[in-house]
Amino acid sequence: MSSSLSENALMLARFTAGLTASRIHFIGHSLGGLLILQMLDEFPQPRLGRVILAGSPYSACSVGRKLSRRGPGRYILGRSMLQWMEWLQWRDEAAATRNPPYELGVIAGRRSLGAGRLITRLPGPNDGVVTVEETRVPNARDEIVLNVGHSEMLLSAELVRQACAFLRHGHFLRTQAQEQRRLHF
Repeated sequence: MSSSLSENALMLARFTAGLTASRIHFIGHSLGGLLILQMLDEFPQPRLGRVILAGSPYSACSVGRKLSRRGPGRYILGRSMLQWMEWLQWRDEAAATRNPPYELGVIAGRRSLGAGRLITRLPGPNDGVVTVEETRVPNARDEIVLNVGHSEMLLSAELVRQACAFLRHGHFLRTQAQEQRRLHF
């Protein structure tokens, strides 16, 4: 994204204002999820429903940090991601852990397929670009880890099924085994 995070947030808010639905849900993948959070922070939405972040690096992003150290990497990341990473460095703990005034679901991937593995060693479970730990959002309503890679999320029928469940019911669907893993997420 060549625009700043705030500029993109304003464009999304303007687009949203033109929608006629009485309730509006948001689903964002990767940087798209961070853009949604920025928009909601700067431009609260009176018709807001639920929000889902899929593969969004809410905390740090080891791949992003590595890319940001060189010119070509900075270009790949774009202004919005670079601004998010700068914000991470100076935000206070209160801002990082405040309760969002909306129901937030987080989807992470654990299938390590992605270009991030070529850039740096990713610690722990990851989707090939973002680690599960990097997707964690304090006080999220629900979180789930799926067996998908970062780009695969865009085509995953299971992710769509889980997103629909969260938008309808405010929680993701789980088998008993998944519920046990959730307790350790």
